[in-house]
Amino acid sequence: MSHLFTSIFDLFTYSISSPLGLSVLFLVAFTGELGVSPPAALEIAFLTVGVELAHGKFIGLVLFPIVIIAALIGTSISFWLSQQGAKLFMKFAHTPHWAQGEKITSALRNASPMTVGLLRQLPGSQLPVTVLWASIRARRKVLLQGVALSVFIHGGVQVAIGFASGKMFGDSEKGHALTLAFVIALILSLALVLGAELIRRFVFHTNNEKHANT
Repeated sequence: MSHLFTSIFDLFTYSISSPLGLSVLFLVAFTGELGVSPPAALEIAFLTVGVELAHGKFIGLVLFPIVIIAALIGTSISFWLSQQGAKLFMKFAHTPHWAQGEKITSALRNASPMTVGLLRQLPGSQLPVTVLWASIRARRKVLLQGVALSVFIHGGVQVAIGFASGKMFGDSEKGHALTLAFVIALILSLALVLGAELIRRFVFHTNNEKHANT
């Protein structure tokens, strides 16, 4: 098992330190914005950056601009495709069900890049957020700024987790550090999903009560 952990770490160390590996991660980030991407690949790459950073090695920090550029390109394409289908979507925009969310729609249209960045922290939310932004005709500039910000937030958190885990293990046990970091990151992602679901239920429950009293 120890050999497996070490092999996985070595693979991702190569990915964040070689032109070929970085090119693959660029494609992973790009396709992720289109809804097709290997699960957790970028997360593990950022965790690896953190583990290496804990041992004084700054390899892989170039991953941040590479992922940002890939995400901006992918988002721009998916945003444009979503806009082309917006007319079909808007046929359902004036139904009573949609009318209940007019205040939310208005708020999102005036949202800041930070709002986009935070919404994109939920696992698998990249494409849905882009489609939503195109559907409500929100500003593309704000979306792209939010995409760049979300990479800094998400990548920064992963690097911090990897760094903390790396400090707990020696230089010869980086595979174990990466495994611990991945488990922590997974628990954090599950907590985010659970928190978002609880908020969604609370909001819909509140809205239903308001409409029932009118």
